[in-house]
Amino acid sequence: LASKSIHQFKAVQCKAKVNLLIGGGINHGTNPLREDLAYLIESYNSGLEHGDHSFASYGLTCYMYTLFFLGEPLGKVSETFNKYFGPLKIIHQESSFQEFLLWYQLVENLQTKTALPSEIKGRICNEDDYVNHWDQVNDLNRLGIHNIGKMILYYFFDDMDACIDCAEKGKKY
Repeated sequence: LASKSIHQFKAVQCKAKVNLLIGGGINHGTNPLREDLAYLIESYNSGLEHGDHSFASYGLTCYMYTLFFLGEPLGKVSETFNKYFGPLKIIHQESSFQEFLLWYQLVENLQTKTALPSEIKGRICNEDDYVNHWDQVNDLNRLGIHNIGKMILYYFFDDMDACIDCAEKGKKY
């Protein structure tokens, strides 16, 4: 209904927001998760087109998470991160860009051998550069997303004690 209303009333300033809500929260309740991708990339594109950079960046980060959680090959996910790195950096949405970089690095770490595989550190970013700031400003959204990423790394690298501890700490997010 909201999507039809945007077209009917030419409310383009709402398009990025509505597509994010549909693709990031509503659609996958009744449809396959893969179908969310079209709404999320439309949120990004319409946000760019109409100057709604906050929702453009939210749409893109949700798009990237969805690709990851759909089980797309990590090489493809990494290529997609690389494709949107420059355009997202240009629109100056600092917290979303940091979140994007953190997950880009996580994907890279899953593809390569690192000395400390459960740490999100490498050529793209270092989690310590962002997480302390997010904690200081009480950015529960980004801290929660970081926490999910850490649990994934602990699980994949067979550190179940750390994974369970991380899950317990993450309850506050």
